[in-house]
Amino acid sequence: MQRTLSMLDTNSSRVDTYKRLLKYAVPFRLGLALAIVGMVANAGFEALFARLMGPFLDTSFGTGQAPADGGAMSPAGDMFMLAPIVVIVLFIARGITSFMADYGLAWVGRHVVKSLRQELFEKIIRFPIKEFDQTTPGT
Repeated sequence: MQRTLSMLDTNSSRVDTYKRLLKYAVPFRLGLALAIVGMVANAGFEALFARLMGPFLDTSFGTGQAPADGGAMSPAGDMFMLAPIVVIVLFIARGITSFMADYGLAWVGRHVVKSLRQELFEKIIRFPIKEFDQTTPGT
């Protein structure tokens, strides 16, 4: 029982810490929202790429059945001719959304750390001189 109570205390303190730190990210919610949109879009493009390439690879390497009527996935079909363009567009879209997610999170993180440092500096600068005289640096 004691272990369970200590785990609950730890989890609640972690949640409290997270909530306190999340307040620093609120002013940068636009960057955070763009990063989340980038992550979701990137995941969508990853899934779309896998979905579109499956039938193409199956018909290209003979593991699947090519449509006998010259359908979209036959070598003469439209999809077969558009596949290189689709791959290039998907790679560009994945690159843009991946950059958006990475840069957005890094931007928010830098600004949150900057805010924390500024707040710490403002508190330290207002300390009484007596506090610095009694405490040696590095302890």
